[in-house]
Amino acid sequence: MLSEALGIGAVAGLLLCDEKAAGETMISQPIVAGPLAGLILGDIMTGLVIGVFLQLVWINLLPVGAVLPPNATIASVVAVSYAITATDLAGLDFKTAVSFSILTAIPVGLLGRWLDVHLRDLNGIFLRQAEAFAKAGKDYGINAIVGAGVAVSFFKGVAVCFIAYVAGAVLIPRVVSSM
Repeated sequence: MLSEALGIGAVAGLLLCDEKAAGETMISQPIVAGPLAGLILGDIMTGLVIGVFLQLVWINLLPVGAVLPPNATIASVVAVSYAITATDLAGLDFKTAVSFSILTAIPVGLLGRWLDVHLRDLNGIFLRQAEAFAKAGKDYGINAIVGAGVAVSFFKGVAVCFIAYVAGAVLIPRVVSSM
């Protein structure tokens, strides 16, 4: 369970770096994030089904101006991990597990958006520090600040998805067995 949780966290962290921190190649979209999470957990098809569905749900939500949509990357990775956990550990059938995981994806995406808002505040602090380094002519300081911004995005994905996977692996079988 620990290696899978670390794998899921690492994939989410790398995908979140794609959102804005280290370029935007669009691999953080649910249609890519879902199958990658499924690959880590050994069920690419479940990842693809959930990724396609969540891509369609959030396809028209764009981060324009100050508007931040729900974080579809975190939602996709967590939803895939919950669906696979629900089928493997709790014995739910595929359709029920996918339905359950998609329902959990919405609040997880909103949690991701809340984190994104607060990380933008942190980026403002980083910006002021980078400006101070620029005025002082310290290029190494600017590079360190940029690296810190990328690291924060990476560890946001690692922390949220690691915790969500472990919590799901513990709670989902208990909830299903109590029904």
